[in-house]
Amino acid sequence: MKVEFFIGDLVEVKSDILITALNCSNPFSDRADKLIIEVVGKFFHSESLSFLEHMKNIGQEPEMLTIINEETKNNFKGIIFIVDDVKTPLEEIIYEAFINCNHQGFKTISISVLGFEKLLDFDFPEEAIEIVKAMVKGIKRGDEYIKKNPNLFNEELPEEVRIIVSEKNRKMIELFQGFL
Repeated sequence: MKVEFFIGDLVEVKSDILITALNCSNPFSDRADKLIIEVVGKFFHSESLSFLEHMKNIGQEPEMLTIINEETKNNFKGIIFIVDDVKTPLEEIIYEAFINCNHQGFKTISISVLGFEKLLDFDFPEEAIEIVKAMVKGIKRGDEYIKKNPNLFNEELPEEVRIIVSEKNRKMIELFQGFL
């Protein structure tokens, strides 16, 4: 599987599915969420809000939400929102998201790290390093598991993972490359 880096806005990336964070305490308030709404409309977000409300009503904490819209004419058919305040380790969540993508038959997966970049800007490099390590471990684990168990999954493995970083923060690329 190939890992490549995309510098720019997450909505410019052509991909089967986008994996991005969801801030539960203030959903859809950051720049990335506004871009998604602007480009793909409110479908993904209205589904997400309904899901969050449902989970709250039944007393459960959501960790990951997958929304697929095969009819979309946008750059991605689905979004996996990772809830930002989960208790499960990020490596596990990325691993599960990767497996989920394969079950859905997606070949190109984009992962936005735009929300984590601010850690480098605010002098929290240790935290940024731990996040990147966890993401890379999750991707590698998912890839290895799918390769070892091809009969359990779609015949065609994901071909490419695109890591999305902003123009101003190319340091994230160096971090990822150090662990790939």
